[in-house]
Amino acid sequence: MSAVLHALDTAQSLLLADAPDPSKGGGGNPPGWDKFLTVLHWVFIAVTGICVVGIMLVAGSMALAYRRGDGSEAAKGLGVVMFACVILGSASGIVTALT
Repeated sequence: MSAVLHALDTAQSLLLADAPDPSKGGGGNPPGWDKFLTVLHWVFIAVTGICVVGIMLVAGSMALAYRRGDGSEAAKGLGVVMFACVILGSASGIVTALT
């Protein structure tokens, strides 16, 4: 029984010896990573601008709806735009944590 355990322990140490350890920092970033981050940054800026424009458009439609006496439909639009802003903020935080 002990010979089997010793053989398994030896096999495990041989198999795991070749596995790279990312905590030691030997790997670095993959090729093209800087270009990918540049594209990701530009997409983030564009989507942030779209969210700001969306909030402005919803605010304008809320003002018009208030004048007509129908404010509930515009409030739904504001909820959708704010949900999109929350998703954008979460995505950028996740990407920042990964880089």
